[in-house]
Amino acid sequence: MWEVKYATQNGSIDFMWYGSCVNREEAQRRFYSLSETSLGPISLREIKRLPTNREYLAMRAKANEDPDRYQIITYRRNSGVDEKRKYASIEKAALAARGYVNGAEPLNCGPIYDGAVVYDSKEQCVVKAYWNTLWGLENGNTDGSLDMKYASSGKLHLRGPNWKEQLEGHIRLTLAKKLQHKYIRASGGWFEIKESDNTNNDFNREVITAMKQIHGQVYLGNVNYYDERREKICAGTESVYEEYTGQQIFNFHCSFAVPEKDALLEAMIREWNGETGSLQIKSAEQIIERISELGGEHFIWY
Repeated sequence: MWEVKYATQNGSIDFMWYGSCVNREEAQRRFYSLSETSLGPISLREIKRLPTNREYLAMRAKANEDPDRYQIITYRRNSGVDEKRKYASIEKAALAARGYVNGAEPLNCGPIYDGAVVYDSKEQCVVKAYWNTLWGLENGNTDGSLDMKYASSGKLHLRGPNWKEQLEGHIRLTLAKKLQHKYIRASGGWFEIKESDNTNNDFNREVITAMKQIHGQVYLGNVNYYDERREKICAGTESVYEEYTGQQIFNFHCSFAVPEKDALLEAMIREWNGETGSLQIKSAEQIIERISELGGEHFIWY
């Protein structure tokens, strides 16, 4: 009995078998003639019995494993992203990634990281993420893990050429917001923050920088405008948006940041600052909701 391993037209690996009535010469002839049928012969070997269905499925799964499919990428606030080892299975990659943030990774003799993700190079998306439990995430488990399929926008797809920069931006944004909330709670709440609090204000700047990394562009704006600038905004002679290109962000520079210019949001802000309009904006909450719909962030400065 002969076992044939071959490549299919779509590139996957599969198996077939020749019965015991086929001698070696005939088995070899059939094996080499596979190329004439658009199949790619890989190996031929003699066996004593056919595999069970379960054994066959395991053989095929192992043959089609990509040893470099799942890569671990770690993140530290003071050093950024770092590429680690690659794995064939998501289970092994997830176990190692979790170890990078809880100190249990036996091959990690360096620091404990703020976060570690498992990147699927085939699907080009992050499929698992683990965070130091000091920070946590909204939909994280008690062990600090996060299954990206439960995130608000599903899997984190990173299909562009700058996917590593985008990934770092997502992690930076998450950590900045979490650390800011942690700081506010430890200070006794928003009403206990003192004037010119650089810690809180710097977290706002970090959020803006992270958004720039994620989207490639980010636009700053305010809900309320005053004096001469308010007149220009209402008259439509000045845009409510200021593109962030790395310029210095002063305290109270903006009250929100969005990843794109949105005509509806701009019209809502113009109407809110003017006396008349067709949108019937009754409260600033309507504007805040629109900013959230666009994937924007809101800021409180001191």
